[in-house]
Amino acid sequence: CLLPLPIKAEQIVTCETKDSALGNGGGVLVVAKTTNGCLLAASSLVDKKMSMERACSLVVQELMDTLASGACVDQYMQDQLILFMAMASGSSEILIAKLTSHTETAIHIAKQMTSAQFVLTKLENKAKLFLLKCQGSGILAKKKNENCKETK
Repeated sequence: CLLPLPIKAEQIVTCETKDSALGNGGGVLVVAKTTNGCLLAASSLVDKKMSMERACSLVVQELMDTLASGACVDQYMQDQLILFMAMASGSSEILIAKLTSHTETAIHIAKQMTSAQFVLTKLENKAKLFLLKCQGSGILAKKKNENCKETK
């Protein structure tokens, strides 16, 4: 894969044998580490219909779009954070490039399971950036307090 910018890159190639693989094909995973330590990623499965070069190009473009957006999590991480945001006390917020269908589903389930409230706001000065806020239910704090009984 050729990166479109002069970026320091490390290539790691892993090959599976026919005995250890679940099928034919391949995969591409590209991870970027930002200057403040955030890890953002993009990936794709590759089958006989797509060349590895095309898959690499699509994955690199997806990652570059995420980096350019200024988001603090990639599309694969945002849905994973929803339940934690819903169970936490107080307000939580994350910057995302776009709301994925997985995240919409996670929000729907979290609202059914907790009293958490979510608000998605498009940031005015940022073309592709959204702020996802959650007023958490405090379930984690309540559970912690129940487990911490005072002993005398």
